[in-house]
Amino acid sequence: MENVKCHYGRRTALDIDTLELPGEELLCITGANGAGKSTLLELLAMLKPARTGTLWFAGERVPTRGRSLRVLR
Repeated sequence: MENVKCHYGRRTALDIDTLELPGEELLCITGANGAGKSTLLELLAMLKPARTGTLWFAGERVPTRGRSLRVLR
């Protein structure tokens, strides 16, 4: 994930410069209410498009919309 931003109205829900998650490991996401945990999970599951930025999966850029995204889901 690079330069990813998600908003709900005027409120910034997520602002990530760079995030790389290791494969084949169990991770725990913690944080306060409203910290962006659910938004991050929606992005990782490719259920919500980012307003800006790039998502990568297995070395490939993830399309933000369209048929290619549906195939990945």
